[in-house]
Formats: sequence, C-alpha cells, structure tokens
Amino acid sequence: MGGGWKDPGILKFVPTCMWDKRLRIQGPDGAMRNSAFRVRQMPSVMFFRRADHFDHERFLTGDSVPWGNDAKKPDSLGITGKRSVMLVALRLLHYLGFSTVYLLGCDFKMAAPAPPHEGKDAAPEHALRPGAVEASS
Repeated sequence: MGGGWKDPGILKFVPTCMWDKRLRIQGPDGAMRNSAFRVRQMPSVMFFRRADHFDHERFLTGDSVPWGNDAKKPDSLGITGKRSVMLVALRLLHYLGFSTVYLLGCDFKMAAPAPPHEGKDAAPEHALRPGAVEASS
C-alpha cells in the first residue's frame, strides 16, 4: 500500500469521523477496493474535529475546523455548501502555530477547468502541483 499511509515520517491530518474508515487501494485492474487496514491503525495520524457549520467570526478560534454547510443551510456569510480544503489547511496551520504561510498557485475562482499549460511556459515536472501549500514557521 503506497501513498505514505504506513510511513511514520509523514504526518497525516484526518477528520475524527474517518477514524474507523478502511483505506482504499487500487488494484492492478485500476478498480478501487477496501484494504485490510483502517485509518486508526496507521502511524503519525493526527485527528481533528470537523465542524459542519462555517462561522467566519470563529474561523481561527473555534474548537473545531469548519468545513462548510450543507447545500440548504446558509452560513454566517449567507453562503451555502462546503468550503475549499485550502481553508481547512490554513486553519490547521494556524492551530499548529505557523506565523507565515506562502500560498503558491492558489485560485479560488475555478468555474471551469482550464486547459493544461503547454509549450515554453509549461511548469517542469518537479514543480508544485496547482493548489499546493508551502508553509514555514
């Protein structure tokens, strides 16, 4: 099983509700199937409480990480639906004490898929993926 789940050198952040979920692996035929392992059995996993209501006034001070609302109930800003995982990452970085965070290639206006960059302006293979986060403390 790849992906870093068994590597104790990789710290993984997972919502508490995923504690007992089975990890999924891709078989040789490309189909996904449940593995014999559960998230709780993996090393270096930190669990966090996920809130189902986004309140912009408590975003950094609440005791749980806001994930957004369901499609029917507006949040404190009048917006319905879930939030970007980027906001979860920012909240966790704040909790961990990071004072400086650099966001590279972040675009929150993703209405339609953009064509891939090609030619002389193409990013090299070792470049960060779109939406990647680099942080420093």
